[in-house]
Amino acid sequence: MKKLFLCGALCLLSACSSIINGTSQEISFKGNVNGIKIKQNGTVLCSVPCTVLIDRTKNGTVLTAEKEGYKTEEFSLRTKLSSLFWLNVTSLDPFASTTDATVGGMWVYSPSEYYVDLIEIGGTADTKVQEVKKFVLKNYAALKAEAAKGKSGEYLDSLEKLTGIGAQNLKEDISKCSDAATCANMIADKI
Repeated sequence: MKKLFLCGALCLLSACSSIINGTSQEISFKGNVNGIKIKQNGTVLCSVPCTVLIDRTKNGTVLTAEKEGYKTEEFSLRTKLSSLFWLNVTSLDPFASTTDATVGGMWVYSPSEYYVDLIEIGGTADTKVQEVKKFVLKNYAALKAEAAKGKSGEYLDSLEKLTGIGAQNLKEDISKCSDAATCANMIADKI
């Protein structure tokens, strides 16, 4: 009876990442202008601001952001290994991790929020402002964590050097942020 129970439990853990995480993930998009079309392989997924389900793949995926009157931009959604995947590796089920790898359940997109900053045709981008926005968007979770601790770490220090804004002011601003896009814009507006 114990062996039967153990076998059943292992079967339930098979493909645990795929069952819990699913094989697709909600990704949110905001932008400097509304109505930016987010495309994957030429197919429109949504129009900014939006949230859409995107199938997970090992190597991520490339998306295109476009709007009439603005320069088209390509960007990559990158994946990382799901922490739930390690449950399969330790479950002693030889097929569990293979199933997750095959259907995409072992991967998660990180980050899951993107801010698209398109440049008007004929316009020029302030590269420093865009660099600050990209840094904040990419490292938002780490910046929030450091701000919550109340002391600078490598992310706040890097942002201080990039912006010229004092670490204490950055901590206060980041602590007030409700999402990555708002935070990126707020900090970029101060440089």
